[in-house]
This record gives sequence, C-alpha cells and structure tokens, in this order.
Amino acid sequence: METRPAAPPAPSADSEDSAAGESTRLPISPDEAFLHGALPLDGEFAGQAPLEIEFGTGKGRFLIESARLHPERRYLGLERSLAYYRIARDRIARARLANARVARADAAEAITVLADGSIDAFHAYFLDPWPKKKQRKRRLLGKTFLSAAARKARPGGSFRIVTDHPDYGASIGESIAESIGEGAPWALAPWELLPAPPPTHYELKYRAAGRSFRRFLLIKG
Repeated sequence: METRPAAPPAPSADSEDSAAGESTRLPISPDEAFLHGALPLDGEFAGQAPLEIEFGTGKGRFLIESARLHPERRYLGLERSLAYYRIARDRIARARLANARVARADAAEAITVLADGSIDAFHAYFLDPWPKKKQRKRRLLGKTFLSAAARKARPGGSFRIVTDHPDYGASIGESIAESIGEGAPWALAPWELLPAPPPTHYELKYRAAGRSFRRFLLIKG
C-alpha cells in the first residue's frame, strides 16, 4: 500500500456536517480510490441472488437495514463522497453483512458497465439537487440516466426515487416522462405497490423537520 501522511481524525458517524467537510480528503487505502470499470461483484458477494443498487449511500442505513431484512438479496451502494463511503463501509463491516457492499464510484459511469437486464432494483434517495441554475446539469436523475437504468433493469425490475426538493422533484418527473416518451420501458406505478423501503438517515431527519417528499416508483415492463 502506498504510504501517505497520517489522515486527520475521521468524522463522527453521526455528524453529517463533518462528513461533508471530510469529502475532499485523499484516499488512504486501495478500496477508497475512485472506482473505474467493473463493479465489485466478486468473492462472497458473487452469485445469482437478486441484486439491488443504491445511488448515493449516505451513511448506509438503507443498505444495512435492507440486507438484514432480505438476506436472500444482494445490496450494492455507490457513493462518490469519500467521507460517506468510509462511514457506510465501516458500518457494513461492523454489521457483518455478507450481502451488503459499498463502492466508491460515480453512478453515471458505473451504470454503463452493468450487464443489460441484470439489476432487480435501483434506489435513489435524497440525492444532491444541485439547486443553482448553473449546477443543474450535474443532477444525476435526468432522461439519459433513467433510460440507461431501464436497459440495466430486468423485466419487472424497479427504480425507487425520493426527494425533498420541489424543483428537483418536478425535474425528475419531467425526465421520467421524456425517457418513457422516447421508448424507455418504465411505467410509473403507485408508491404503495411495493413494500416501503427502510428509511435513510436523511428521510428520518427530514421527516422530523416536517419536510414533504416527492416519491416515484418505476417498474420495467
């Protein structure tokens, strides 16, 4: 392993503000390097069990709770932020869950290496809305990404999306309509059609603050 200067103390697992401040620190172990190419679907995580992918893991609550509830399924989280990657990785390790894993990767890049028709479910909860007009091109959940996800989902697969940001919610709705209009085999379904997923840390926090949410459930035909 390459030797690097000692890193400052890691953020508290319960401190979202400090985690955000840690996100620019350099990787100090091989797994913390930004992943390019094939995703880590090997070793004990390999197999034919249904695979669900979460874009943006935050502290990993959804991954951990889902993996506990469904040991027969695999859950892979993709997280750009180094700080949040570390928190989710360490929490999954402490939980000793063989069916949950997180990788430090860019979702828009990672989705291109997935096999078509291979994913049972996608999840995207409270992604950065990039609220400024000049930032909106950085939003993940646009028409192109949603169409790519449709190709990677198996028939009957799903994509759950939740945001607390009204403008992003409206934009996501428009992008879904555009992707379907251009042939993506998604169909909008009532959120209650499938069992509710475990809430993320952000959902618990925002729910306590009284925020309203926009929820989308897509099913591949």
